[in-house]
Amino acid sequence: MNRIVSGCLMILWMVVTAPALAEDICAPKQSASASDRTRDLPPQPKEICAGLPAGGTINGIVCPPDRDRDGVADDRDRCSNTPKWVAVDALGCPLDEDQDRVPDHLDRCPGTPPGVKVDAKGCWILKLSIPFESGKSELKPTPHTQLDRVACLLRQGSAKMEIQGHTDHLASESVYPGLDKRRAQAVADYLIYRGVKPESLIVLGFGATKPVVNPKNAAAQTQNNRVELHPR
Repeated sequence: MNRIVSGCLMILWMVVTAPALAEDICAPKQSASASDRTRDLPPQPKEICAGLPAGGTINGIVCPPDRDRDGVADDRDRCSNTPKWVAVDALGCPLDEDQDRVPDHLDRCPGTPPGVKVDAKGCWILKLSIPFESGKSELKPTPHTQLDRVACLLRQGSAKMEIQGHTDHLASESVYPGLDKRRAQAVADYLIYRGVKPESLIVLGFGATKPVVNPKNAAAQTQNNRVELHPR
């Protein structure tokens, strides 16, 4: 019963204290489409030229050079020497559906939200740790701008988020059973409240097995009471 009441109070607190999201936080970044960028380029050769050697003729049509044989003539190909098996856009460049500047054939994390920083594999780089008070699993009643930003981004892409709950060495399982997962679930509940689909979130608990501060340093133990977010 106490847990149900606590959950209800948490939701009520979210409704009362959570600020309205700024429109510019959630607005997806607009980028020029391939059709926009090709507006001033020479006409694309007809599909009948695909696969023919440079200067080949078919039905009286002379096919323009296409050295990488991607179906995009050299005079409009912005990405020459594209591998044969890679799908390209109207500019002859490898497709990049999530627009993270990592081509789809090299992207290990497709569906990355627009505008986020990614590594060479196309995976979202995020370093976010939410602090908790010792022995407690409730989010602090303060604005959560970073979580709001994460929620907006998750709603725009198809990425999943691993939410990891951690405790200090004082919060043993016998004293605070399930504290690590309750903390992670509190963060997940906030993101869901902000419109994130539950199936996009993976809630995990690690107890005190992954401290960021040496457990012997009692003065700094509070730093181990946290929830970390890791995109997947």
